[in-house]
Amino acid sequence: MPTPQFILDLRQQIGHSPLWLIGATGVIWRDVQDESYEGSGPAHTGGNALDRVSSDDGGSSLSEASGCVTSDGPDRAVPNDPSQAAQPGVVRAGHEERGSTSLQILLVQRADSGAWTPVCGIVEPGERPDHTIVRESLEEAQVHVVVDRYLAVDVDDPLTYPNGDQCQFLNHVFSCRWVDGQARVGDDESSQVRWFDIDELPALSVRHRAAVELALAPPRGAVLGLLH
Repeated sequence: MPTPQFILDLRQQIGHSPLWLIGATGVIWRDVQDESYEGSGPAHTGGNALDRVSSDDGGSSLSEASGCVTSDGPDRAVPNDPSQAAQPGVVRAGHEERGSTSLQILLVQRADSGAWTPVCGIVEPGERPDHTIVRESLEEAQVHVVVDRYLAVDVDDPLTYPNGDQCQFLNHVFSCRWVDGQARVGDDESSQVRWFDIDELPALSVRHRAAVELALAPPRGAVLGLLH
């Protein structure tokens, strides 16, 4: 989605001053053994390029992936803490405890940084975060989802964009079940969309990997802080 108009309006009033925003991220999953699964392989656009999984270190937290928050376009933000960059490694969640080893996770590849992330978005004024992630899933990946669990709430590190804009996100993290729709790129924020087997996930930021682990783990109460 383009930069929300309310952010552009606020920037005209406050310039580059820090802006507190609400974000939402959705770990979208499906069971390929489910009869409702359509297709025989990862849904995508972009042909064989999907086989080249990026291990780029440019991914950071939800706030970078949640869309443009600058006044002049989707310039890449710089996280204050480099440790939040994407790191390779297998997700540690015990997915077998969920009763299936045939689960897949839907990820999008950011057009600006090349990082793989879950679907993320900025909550519009008056919008519920769970509604945000349903909307963003359709806009970014052309899939319909239902939110099945609230996973966590967390505060991202402050971000500074190349044009000087500053922001920080309060993020709501959800587990979302795929309902229908052939996953494909839906806007210019992403270059690829792909279903990944849970044992073959690409490099993810620390926060995003923690979110995926929560989605795959047995249900429990919401976590206050993904990394704390």
